[in-house]
Amino acid sequence: AGAQSAGKSSLLESLSNVNLPSGENITTRVPLILRLEHKANVSERYALIGIDPDLEKKGHKVKNMDTLPYKIVELTNKIAGNDGCVVDKPIHVKVVSNDCPTMTLIDLPGITHLSVNDTQEDIHTATINLVKKYISNEQMIILCVVPALDDFANSEAIKFAKSVDPHGKRTLGVVTKVDLCKSDTRISDKLKGEGNNVKLELGYVAVRNRTPEDVRNK
Repeated sequence: AGAQSAGKSSLLESLSNVNLPSGENITTRVPLILRLEHKANVSERYALIGIDPDLEKKGHKVKNMDTLPYKIVELTNKIAGNDGCVVDKPIHVKVVSNDCPTMTLIDLPGITHLSVNDTQEDIHTATINLVKKYISNEQMIILCVVPALDDFANSEAIKFAKSVDPHGKRTLGVVTKVDLCKSDTRISDKLKGEGNNVKLELGYVAVRNRTPEDVRNK
């Protein structure tokens, strides 16, 4: 969970080793439920994608994993249109491989205040409700993604995480874009939750994900 362009998709890409759509503007406009399944006897990894959770019966098989981001964008546009709207209809993806753990990751649309060309007036409410719906599930681990230069006290993701997980037992802070920090950022204080900075029970992890330029340069 986090604001638009905080680096959520890039983070999940790093965790899953699966290429996901990324860009400068809002790219995740529907929830993406990404299931990784470990199978020792699979020689080459493949993906199943669809809007029905029963991917074995109703999913489309993707053998070339490089094309998966384009398939996700295609399906997103089919569900939510091409004008930047956010919709609560998830895309399901299952990646089967012999070198991954079995786990489920959920990429949520970023908390957004204004939509492109004001096409969706209630986009802030829509994105907040989506985040709250998924993080309220007590079986979920919440990754609150916050760019290093942001004021953590203003993070809506952290605020909502504290409301559904008041004791902080399943909330982890993830600080992205640490390479943009200057000497006066005092990033170590932010990561330690010292001084006037927001503290999380499980603390923060700093990461440096691929930028859109890194993706273009492979």
